Amino acid sequence: MMPVQIKDYVDSYNLDENPQYWRKQLTIKGTLTDYFTLPGIKNLTDWIAPGENVTDETKYWNFYETFETKKAYTPNSTLMYGGGIYASAETCRWKFVGATYGDSSNDMKWDNAAAHLRLTESTSGEPGYIYMLEDKSNGIGYIRLWAARYKDDKGSGSFGVYISDDKGKTWEPIQTGIPIKKELTEYQFKVMHPGELRIKIGKTENSTAGIDIDNIHISDYYTTSSVENMLSPTNIRIWSSKGHLCFDTKMPEQIDIYLINGTLVKTEHIIGSGNIALPAGFYIVSIKNTATKIIVQ
Repeated sequence: MMPVQIKDYVDSYNLDENPQYWRKQLTIKGTLTDYFTLPGIKNLTDWIAPGENVTDETKYWNFYETFETKKAYTPNSTLMYGGGIYASAETCRWKFVGATYGDSSNDMKWDNAAAHLRLTESTSGEPGYIYMLEDKSNGIGYIRLWAARYKDDKGSGSFGVYISDDKGKTWEPIQTGIPIKKELTEYQFKVMHPGELRIKIGKTENSTAGIDIDNIHISDYYTTSSVENMLSPTNIRIWSSKGHLCFDTKMPEQIDIYLINGTLVKTEHIIGSGNIALPAGFYIVSIKNTATKIIVQ
């Protein structure tokens, strides 16, 4: 691994803001030097995007909330944690309860701001939360977000993620009691629920520790047929079913299965029709130097 200082390229190629470049090869030119105590590249002179089509990676990830626009937040009152409405041009309106717009130097955030959750009365009351005021169409596949404890606060805290299919009248927990860390940490939640949905994110304990939530990404719900792939013109076909990677090939082939971070999971020699047991998750499958992404439920 080699760290690269992107600086002026941040808006165009920051991987968190531009998931279409995940796992793509880019040509980078710059100065080879120490960076984060490792050999790295700084002072970029060129950054060449891949010539291949880059739209496939964002086919299902099309909902992004970054809480970047301060003027979009309208508080209910002068009370800091009295709540309010964040009217996002990116996604939808968000209701803040026991929460505020977190743009201070102590808020843990990407770029300008995050949603800052505490208690409804700051140091007492009910745990704070935020939720969508409009439905997201096309269901929900996965939810990704970044979270951390407010910089000056001590102790531990936790949060939960919920969905609603009845316009916010009731909320179904996806995961609760998730420990919050001091550093910004990325969390991912598997939902796989069709329909018109909303999400809620909130503290799940009554401590006075504040938490920051930022960069919420939501993918669409999809069925297994959505991720079926033809790997090459030699009629090698792979697809996913629950807990398995399925294949059909007329010729003997070697199949290499990787995690999305590049770790080799297993190598198999296949022929005919069959399946390979795999835990649920994202995988890169390589056959004959051709790679494709497969999602196993």
